[in-house]
Amino acid sequence: MKELNNNAASSSDHRKIESITAMLEILLARQERFLQDERKVEFTWYRGHADMQWELLPAVLRRWFRERVELTSDYQPENHLRLLEKEKALYADFRRRGISLLSDKAINDDVALYFLAQHHGMPTRLLDWTQNPLTALFFAVVNPLETDGMLYVLDPSWPLNKEGITDWSKEHRSQHYLNALFGPYHSSKQLVIDVIKAIFVGANFSQSLNAIPIQPDLYAGRILQQASCFTLHGPTGLASIPSPFVESYVIPKEYKVRIQLELRQLNINWATLFPDLDNLAREMRTEKGWNL
Repeated sequence: MKELNNNAASSSDHRKIESITAMLEILLARQERFLQDERKVEFTWYRGHADMQWELLPAVLRRWFRERVELTSDYQPENHLRLLEKEKALYADFRRRGISLLSDKAINDDVALYFLAQHHGMPTRLLDWTQNPLTALFFAVVNPLETDGMLYVLDPSWPLNKEGITDWSKEHRSQHYLNALFGPYHSSKQLVIDVIKAIFVGANFSQSLNAIPIQPDLYAGRILQQASCFTLHGPTGLASIPSPFVESYVIPKEYKVRIQLELRQLNINWATLFPDLDNLAREMRTEKGWNL
């Protein structure tokens, strides 16, 4: 279930993308602005929403999940301990019930298990991004076709958590942690391990973190095909990524089908993004016009 953003601006308040060419022109102009400002941009991440009203939040922080764990619909940092208790019980049950299906690595590695749970549809604090703008555009133009979509653009090398640094204890003002904030960085970094450990076993974690940009190992399958990357939204701090660090572009609903056809000409489709038999069949049905 996607979360609706009641505070989202109307489509008229956003710049619009009506074709792949228009998207590439926008992204190239964005890169040129950074070069003129003498800023070196090594990474750009993208995320597509088929409905522009969906919030830019991981599943655990969406309203439907918070309401089901008896929290108020509006997230407040002081509620994070109660939410963490529910998450801890959820992942312990996932490990217990799925242990016969898990690899030894997933059983013994909280980080590996957390990413696996996300991969199979469990609510987590991970938000999917991609390094391929065409992949993100695909997800922005699929069903529902009757709503405007949204393309988000993020520079994960920016200090997404800069505001929290002055509040850290002496221990966590070390150069190791300060460098980690300017990611993106690998899922084996100690900060990632500490956050996920806090979720799994209830370990103390008091740092104010908004979102941690993570580049995972690109194993064969959808994580490789989609050039996947993630932001991990910490147990404390703001629920969402601060607005200065992410840009948004609306895809008008009347252009969705046309952009889908353009993407398929570039071999961006269900079968290439999800390399399994279910999505091969889904793409073949789409090609026949049975569920476009």
